[in-house]
Amino acid sequence: MGSTERTGLDSTGFSNRIALSADIPGVSPDKIGAIDRLLSVRQKPQSTSMPLCDFSSKFRSIDGTCNSKEQAQYGKAGTIFNRLLNSNQFYNDGVETIRKSQLTGSQLPSARLVSATVLNSDDTFLIHPKATLLPLLPKATLLSIQWGQFLGHDLSHTPSFSQRDGSSYDCCSTTIKDGNGTSSLHHPECLPIAIRSDDPIYSLLGSSQLTCMNFIRSAYGNNLDGTSPGMRSQINSVTHWIDASHVYGSTIEKANELRDTTSGRGRLKTSVDSNGRQMLPMGNSSYLSYKAGDFRVNQHPLLTLLHTVWLREHNRIAENLYRAAPGKADEFYYQHARRILIALMQHITYNEYLPVMIGPTLAARIMSPKNGYLKSGNPAIFTEFSTAVFRGGHSQLRSLIRIVEEDVNKVDRGLKFDLRVELPSLESESLEPPAEGARFMDQALHGLLQTPVQTVKSSLQDDLKTQIFKPKAEPFDLLSLNIQRGRDHGLPSYTKMLSYFDRNNVPSNFDELLPLIPEEAVAAMRSVYESVDDVDLYVAGQAEKPLPNAALGPTFAGIFAAQFLNLRRTDRFFYDHNVDGTTGFSSNQLAEIQKVSLARIICDNSDGTITRVQPKAFLAPEGSNRPVSCDNLSDLPGINFSKMLPL
Repeated sequence: MGSTERTGLDSTGFSNRIALSADIPGVSPDKIGAIDRLLSVRQKPQSTSMPLCDFSSKFRSIDGTCNSKEQAQYGKAGTIFNRLLNSNQFYNDGVETIRKSQLTGSQLPSARLVSATVLNSDDTFLIHPKATLLPLLPKATLLSIQWGQFLGHDLSHTPSFSQRDGSSYDCCSTTIKDGNGTSSLHHPECLPIAIRSDDPIYSLLGSSQLTCMNFIRSAYGNNLDGTSPGMRSQINSVTHWIDASHVYGSTIEKANELRDTTSGRGRLKTSVDSNGRQMLPMGNSSYLSYKAGDFRVNQHPLLTLLHTVWLREHNRIAENLYRAAPGKADEFYYQHARRILIALMQHITYNEYLPVMIGPTLAARIMSPKNGYLKSGNPAIFTEFSTAVFRGGHSQLRSLIRIVEEDVNKVDRGLKFDLRVELPSLESESLEPPAEGARFMDQALHGLLQTPVQTVKSSLQDDLKTQIFKPKAEPFDLLSLNIQRGRDHGLPSYTKMLSYFDRNNVPSNFDELLPLIPEEAVAAMRSVYESVDDVDLYVAGQAEKPLPNAALGPTFAGIFAAQFLNLRRTDRFFYDHNVDGTTGFSSNQLAEIQKVSLARIICDNSDGTITRVQPKAFLAPEGSNRPVSCDNLSDLPGINFSKMLPL
């Protein structure tokens, strides 16, 4: 992995300035759909003017601007992704059509066929009382995977084309009526996934008549100066920084909507449930749902749970700042609490989460003092990371997650959280206690803290592949969608990505994959792909053998490391930088922030029944990491807010 360091940060010269265009070449405006509905992404009109910035401010902008002094719009919500490999050869026509076989020029195998053949399940993943769920990552907990999803929603969201009423296009309709009768035309941004009549899942379910899985392509944009990147470059509708945008929002309008300005103490809005608990503010839908900085907050209860923890943490910080320095304005407490919370989130990500995902050695290299601020760097998220690597956690899910009592040695009450339940049911149940006297939130946190996680691998339980968050009456395979999204976004093939890290050791045939990928997975790839150069990055990256003491294999770990190194080096506000002298944290403030762990955050923001947590929350509660009392401030220290003064 010696070449990983160069990926960090010689890769800052891609794409210059970024902005969104609503004009799609070759597509008439009436068929584009509601491009103007893409959250806050559209700029009307396009402009090359820079935002007004106060570069002496300690506080980040909400929309991601004014971080870089050299390009103030770097990192802004609504700008396009970056690429580690910036080549137009990853689209067949060099612009937008998905790539074809390098060997024959034929279409790549259906994403569903690849998912069913290569990313297949095996007998060890059957849901059975006596089944052994293998392989397991020996020390990591399921909380690490949930953190990955939570963090991922801070870093990226790619909007797709939709109809003007917000609904999806039906790309699987066999006919569309027009003025002359009936035709077989589809929306030009449709990219449906073929399902074979002998599909191993849908044929068994009596769904052999299903021949298609719906898929609509992602929206894309231009450079900030209005020029074309030359090929499709997809839009990130949230900020590109680790800045808790999923807590606070990526637009001023969303941030203001979430603030409680009546308290005068810089708080975020809350609702109070029937048990008197401080919860997220309520949404406007007919079923129970919550509002947060990111609209995906209600995707499932475990994600909502982490949003709730960090909402409470913001308000806890704001209240402590009010007590330490009374008499200030609401804006003072809000901005300082936000600044501290972002620093805590960065600290936990780099010092607790990264070592679990890529191993402690590589994580330490990212945090090395020699990797300081790079003022000319472009922070935009790498599409290889957001579209392939950060979707790898899908294979680490377990369909049944324990909802347990506090003591790790106690037998659980038999409650299970089933990820296979359809999404509306999950949202309506949300964080309400499942039984009288029960505390779903604390019990779910215990389950996340104690349940071991599976390694990223080339298989996923069939029930998860075809049922998790399943839309009603539609064929659905999460991993097929991930594969197709990679093709839509013009990801490099697996071998092209390998060449980025080591040009001298690129496999030329399937047999040469064996040192990296298990034999069974290689055989499966050989059966569906015509050439080793056709293999999708997402597919082979999932199948790689993990690095020692890590969840990811070498290629995914390399991309992961490059991404977080770039995020650290390009962020003028990164918590342990002090680039401008006046905008960074003082040494005393930084020392207080660096004391805090995710375990401490959980202790401070649970429903009150969590009294013991392992110090390293992403690792199993065993050995030297056995749970300790939340009252034990030597093992689980928190911020002494008097030492944060003066702010």
